[in-house]
Amino acid sequence: MKGKNKIIVLSVFILLFLWKAASILVGYSFILPGPEQVFVAMIALLQDLSFYEAVIATALRSIFGLSLAFLSAFGFAYFAWKHTWFANVFSPVLLLMRSVPNISYILLILYWCSRNSSSIIISFLILFPMIYQTLYEALKELQRSYLNVLKIYPKKMKESILQVYLPLLRPAISASICNGIAMSFKVGVMAEILGQVGTGVGRQMQLARLNFDLVTVMAWTGWIILLLFVSDQILKRLLAVLCRGEVS
Repeated sequence: MKGKNKIIVLSVFILLFLWKAASILVGYSFILPGPEQVFVAMIALLQDLSFYEAVIATALRSIFGLSLAFLSAFGFAYFAWKHTWFANVFSPVLLLMRSVPNISYILLILYWCSRNSSSIIISFLILFPMIYQTLYEALKELQRSYLNVLKIYPKKMKESILQVYLPLLRPAISASICNGIAMSFKVGVMAEILGQVGTGVGRQMQLARLNFDLVTVMAWTGWIILLLFVSDQILKRLLAVLCRGEVS
């Protein structure tokens, strides 16, 4: 086991120990259940069909919202990079989008739109300015030497994208997508709770809260953490393959 992995495992054990110690000190499982109770509840959720329906529904909404935000932000960022006047005109709009509190987006969109589509729209509005800024700054910081080489030794568009732009933009793209899926999922769950959707992780957590079932609420939280961790690892490896290439 590598040193970094050892530190991660050790940190997890320390957190579990502190959690167990705190639950013993509290002495009431309905206030702070122990990790073993939450783990048993997590396993029990796997035996319920509604678990998979909720996860799939929330994941689809999150992925759709992230995809819409990323594609739109990339298009706007590229156009702003090519045309300074557009970047200057769009700057106040971007500032406004970034200044609006997340809870305001959630409440307003829930007021205007249907419950099922609200989480997608909310994810888009929250993720778009973040992804746009990341990609725009990355495009501005592209090494001019590589771009000048392309002018001297022009390549086909496909080769330029695969061998130059994607490798250079890989960190920005990876950060945008990996951070975006986590934010989209969390914001989506919050919107599902407030919007009271028919199916979703937020719906299941809300039902558990109404039943004063803290163990189930924490079990769902545990699954969210695990799902986002697995998604992050898969996306990083997928992006590494898609953005692989050597600048020549």
